[in-house]
Amino acid sequence: ALQTKTTSTGLTFADDKRIDFGDSADLKIYHDGSNSYVAETGTGALILGGGAVGIMNAGGTENMIWCSENGSVSLYHDNSKKFETTNTGGTLTGALRCWTWR
Repeated sequence: ALQTKTTSTGLTFADDKRIDFGDSADLKIYHDGSNSYVAETGTGALILGGGAVGIMNAGGTENMIWCSENGSVSLYHDNSKKFETTNTGGTLTGALRCWTWR
């Protein structure tokens, strides 16, 4: 079966094929047929950088987490902002539940 092919938009890899970066393959990007992964498996950290960094739903239509350079970090539930850091602490929208674990 075809493992990799070139298309008009770039490269296409078959399921369970991985792209490895680094001398020890510390950074891996792959899809196992069900889930997609970006994994840092070495001794360092996985660092995402940008003036603004967002995590959105698969369709790109709902915010989940949004980070702004020199600004806030916001957490969302169903595209509705629930928590935002501010220069003095944070702002919570809604109720905060605290659970006791036994």
